[in-house]
Amino acid sequence: MTVGECDCERWNNRKDGTPIIVEVKGTPIYFKGEKHVLNIIRDVTQSRQAEEKIKDLALFPAQNPNPVLRIRKDGYIQFANPAAWPIIELLKTKPGELLPAEWKYVIAEIYDSQSSQEIELNHQDWVFLIKITPFAGTDYLYAYGRDITEHKQIEKKIKAHQKQLRSLAAELSVADEREQRRIATVLHDHLIQNLGFSKIRLEGLAETDTKLGQDNYLNTIEELRDITEGMIQSTRSLTFDLSPPILYDLGLEAAIEWLSEQIQQQHGILICFERDGQLKPMEDDIRSLLFQTTRELLLNVVKHAKVDCAVVSISREGEYIKIDVQDAGVGFDVAKTSPQMDKHTGFGLFNIRERLDYIGGGLEIASEPGGGTRASLVAPLSIGT
Repeated sequence: MTVGECDCERWNNRKDGTPIIVEVKGTPIYFKGEKHVLNIIRDVTQSRQAEEKIKDLALFPAQNPNPVLRIRKDGYIQFANPAAWPIIELLKTKPGELLPAEWKYVIAEIYDSQSSQEIELNHQDWVFLIKITPFAGTDYLYAYGRDITEHKQIEKKIKAHQKQLRSLAAELSVADEREQRRIATVLHDHLIQNLGFSKIRLEGLAETDTKLGQDNYLNTIEELRDITEGMIQSTRSLTFDLSPPILYDLGLEAAIEWLSEQIQQQHGILICFERDGQLKPMEDDIRSLLFQTTRELLLNVVKHAKVDCAVVSISREGEYIKIDVQDAGVGFDVAKTSPQMDKHTGFGLFNIRERLDYIGGGLEIASEPGGGTRASLVAPLSIGT
């Protein structure tokens, strides 16, 4: 190192390449009339590092919850407060050591550009956002860390939920088309065809010579009566599927009791209905939603539970109404279900949960393989409760 008359500090390297801070003090002396400089060089690395650490601790005390590191432009970590130790583990480097080679280039780029950069560090269950900022007038940078693990977890859940909603929207569209096709089939195969047949028979009666006998008239009229009765039943069934009048005329409890009887007749499963006897005045939208979701749960029992009986109970709890659908069937592992499954739970339960959540209610499922299933619907008596 070439030195002259000075009083300064500078960076230097030992023979083994270790960087050090040296203090150079130059003192002029005269020998035989000539001026010379006596340079005294002293390694002050440790003392300067201790001074800088004191400064850093003053700026970023130990109780500071946010990680802070001071990094020299060559990638040498000079300081890290206690909160920075998770980042130290992520960097796989500690104070007094150089960063891995890939980081040294990043640090050098930030220092040369004198502009800040934000870098995300991921490791197992930790996620940190590091903002690296050059410190004007110095050869080092500060790295300020922020734990964003919880934020990332929430973001991940939101993305998953959005994906579920997109899938649900697609499934609902398919279900709507399927229902329209079912209604069209009922209208075509039962009502329209029977009406057409009845028209033909009536036209035949009008053209028939009454001398052929009264018995033929009576038989044809009886046949038309049976056809008309069948059309009435089909129309009534279709009407109840779309929006059962009993739900609005007699209330939710009467409608669910009627639904239980219908499922028992159609599928051979005994449905026991229980009520608590309390008044349950509620808005039409909530009444309709609870009826539809209860039907979905009962149809789940029919399709998947493999039982010959189930219990439906309805009760009032303050300003909320609760409906339990319980069976002693095959059950399932709730923890392993997802909205992408189209069996046992599938979009049905996800759809129910979303609709109830929207009005301030909820759906709870308790089940285990071989231990049956209990689905509990909870909803406010009025929206805004």
